[in-house]
Amino acid sequence: MLTPEKYSTRYFPERFRLVFPAESSRAAQMLRAAPIPMPTHDMFASLQRQIAETYNKDISKVPFEQRPARPTPVMGQVLSLAFAYGKFYVAGRQIYDVGPKMQAVLVGADYREVPVSMLMLPFSTVYLHFGPQKFTIKVAAFEGAIVSQYKGLFEIHLCTSQGPSYLNGGRFVYPAHYLYLTFDASEYPPDTPLGDVVADAVRKEKEELAKRSKEPAEQIALDGVVVADRRAQGAQEDLENYSIAIQNVDDAMRLVVNALIFVTAYKEHVATSWTSDTPSEIAAVAEGSNKPKARQDARQKLLADGYYKVNFVGSGFDFGGCGEESEASPEAGVRPHWRRAHWRIQRYGEGRQETKMVLIRQVLVNADKLGSDQQLPGRISTI
Repeated sequence: MLTPEKYSTRYFPERFRLVFPAESSRAAQMLRAAPIPMPTHDMFASLQRQIAETYNKDISKVPFEQRPARPTPVMGQVLSLAFAYGKFYVAGRQIYDVGPKMQAVLVGADYREVPVSMLMLPFSTVYLHFGPQKFTIKVAAFEGAIVSQYKGLFEIHLCTSQGPSYLNGGRFVYPAHYLYLTFDASEYPPDTPLGDVVADAVRKEKEELAKRSKEPAEQIALDGVVVADRRAQGAQEDLENYSIAIQNVDDAMRLVVNALIFVTAYKEHVATSWTSDTPSEIAAVAEGSNKPKARQDARQKLLADGYYKVNFVGSGFDFGGCGEESEASPEAGVRPHWRRAHWRIQRYGEGRQETKMVLIRQVLVNADKLGSDQQLPGRISTI
């Protein structure tokens, strides 16, 4: 296995590549050679066999009591993440790093009212990085999301942080937790609120798991050996785990959707540069050499060593305090209160035929009417 110290492990996709180098590389190779960046049945079957061989080899070294009770879901998770990484690789390893200040701006906007037609990606696959959050997805801190789009189909892996055991040989015993959501935007009217689309995706997954959990148990005879089919029992466990995992899905999707809308609507506030831990000498060659071959070789070396040219979100953005509206406002007779942040569709261009999303930040209405001894009703949220 690769030596972790030689690589940047800040971002979830790179950690996965570090832990599953052969599987992530194989998925990327297959997708890169495919006419469209979508895995086929044959691709799934081929990589599934490879992962099973890797699992059997790894697990033989693990004490029996520490082995996963249900190996199939564990291997299935690796399969799903491998193809998610493959799409990420084929799209050019596009990482959008959203820092705490930018998160504080975005987290207040309610994504649920945004029309599904306004959700789009700057590339076919991106990774959004927020850093470990205070809420969890499947008992681990939410950290980021791998988001893919092919035509109207969206696939979202809500990714989490991992402990040191994941990087140090426990890849199947201490797997990376994530929550998978998918929906086809083309199946909904363009003005359908995204909150309804996400809720529908969650409902469909729960219904499918519930249906599978009610299938009758069977016993199958194989070469004189009776094998119990426990897939229904496993589906019931998956349903229970899924119900726990989705408790914070709105918190995660609020960051994910708001970040996606921001990076497509405010491209001027996205700056691209190599990460701070990138070797400066090699980065200088990759960016400034007059020799194309030298630039290409330097970039390939940096990428191979796990360094990235990252899109940092919020560059040049005004992170000042919230806006205020006073008596000039139509709400002059209303007591002081916060108006939440939200997205507004704005028409522009010739004949105002084009549309874009505009972020309306949180505003304190009638702030001048707030006495020195008064406090605003509401709650304090820790970001």
